Amino acid sequence: MKNIFLKIKNTKYKVNTKGFTLIELLVSLSIFSFVVVMAIGALYSAQNYSAKAQGSQVILDGLNFTMETMSREIRYGTNFYCDTNSSITLPGNSEKKDCSDLNNLGKTLYFLPNGNTDRVYYYLFKDPFTGNGIIKRMQIGSSGPEDVTSLEDIDVETFSFYVEGAKSTGLSDYDQPRVTIIIAGKTIPNNVNIKPTIFRIQNTVTQRVLDTVQ
Repeated sequence: MKNIFLKIKNTKYKVNTKGFTLIELLVSLSIFSFVVVMAIGALYSAQNYSAKAQGSQVILDGLNFTMETMSREIRYGTNFYCDTNSSITLPGNSEKKDCSDLNNLGKTLYFLPNGNTDRVYYYLFKDPFTGNGIIKRMQIGSSGPEDVTSLEDIDVETFSFYVEGAKSTGLSDYDQPRVTIIIAGKTIPNNVNIKPTIFRIQNTVTQRVLDTVQ
């Protein structure tokens, strides 16, 4: 028994006092820094994408509302006259004209709005300072044209019409006039770091008033 106690007393226990070396610490810090930088970059990209999507969606929602408003007025209009020329030439109230050539779409649409004897027409105007396009609405007898879109939000590059059935082809012509509106362009972000969104929308409306031979 005495020998057992002596052996226990003489036994030496080794304590591991070894820590991390400087190289191990530097490697760990490098890996941690890399992960943090990647995470911050991904978060920044996600925020930019969200801001772009939200800003563009607000602008496009406004454009869709504009299209619906314009389509509603055209739907209740009559005596459509589609002009393929960019210059404004006022037709008579009884004149009608189609634009059914896909290679030569209309640039200006004239019509009589519901319950009014003065023609209204829509056309594309290029701002001389910025070169951006804006849709305008003009009613004969008014003080001046009104802006349908905003130069601050949208650059309208294409604004055209495809019209068929407006002009009577004979006594048996009872086809309702149909107007297809085409708008294409790009958004104008308020942040230079956000890329513009390219858009192209169109809508087709049919004259609500029953078309009779006139």
